[in-house]
Parts: sequence; structure tokens; C-alpha cells
Amino acid sequence: MTELSVDTAALGARSASFETAGEDHARAGALDPLGVEADIAAFGEINTVLHDGWRTLKARQSEAWQGLGQRHIEHGDKLSSAAVGYSTTEENSTRDLSVADTE
Repeated sequence: MTELSVDTAALGARSASFETAGEDHARAGALDPLGVEADIAAFGEINTVLHDGWRTLKARQSEAWQGLGQRHIEHGDKLSSAAVGYSTTEENSTRDLSVADTE
């Protein structure tokens, strides 16, 4: 029979790295309305046709980064839950086998 071995500490560490990456993505992708308006001011009046498109592009870009950050955080949460699940299963199995050995 093949033995399943899970390094729950490694899962926990990986979980933390995904959560950190998610938070970094969310922070980097936060919409900066003042920055967008500063860009538009730099375009000048001659490029007025670009203004609304630029606002839309920056809003969509922010949504994409925020979404990616949220998916990283959710993945980290799943890894953390898996680590807890493996630890709990291991503890329960050890306890159950100990009880069976004493009977």
C-alpha cells in the first residue's frame, strides 16, 4: 500500500505566499482616479477623444488586477484549509489506530 504524506507546513507557507501575492496584486491594481485624470490632463485638449476611453481602460485594468488578486487570496485560503484538513485527518487516524491497538 502506498503511503500518502503531506507536508502541512509547506502547504501553509505556500498559502501565505499566495495570499501575499493576492494582496500585492490588489494594491498594485487599485484604481488611482487622480492619476488617471493627471494622464488625461497631459493628453491635452487635442486628444479629447481619448479621455473617456482612457478612463474606461484604467477602470477595466483595475478590475482585472483586483480579480486576479482575489483569486490568489482564495487559492491561498484553499491551501490553508487543505493543510488543516490533512492535519485533522492525520490526528484522527492516529487516535483511531491507538484506540484499536488497545482493544
